[in-house]
Amino acid sequence: MTTTTARGLREGRSLVDPEFFHRLVQRVAEEHDHDLSMAARVVDQTLAFLGTSATHRG
Repeated sequence: MTTTTARGLREGRSLVDPEFFHRLVQRVAEEHDHDLSMAARVVDQTLAFLGTSATHRG
């Protein structure tokens, strides 16, 4: 028998300090010519991918 535990969805930004998240967003916005909204989405999803990769095998 396999037991599955449901986990609540988290945002990538929840993995880092809010000040650090803001600095990352600023850098992505400046270096890639994105508006702050797009840069925040890019950083959030990047952190989510890295967090998932770090905690799941394969």
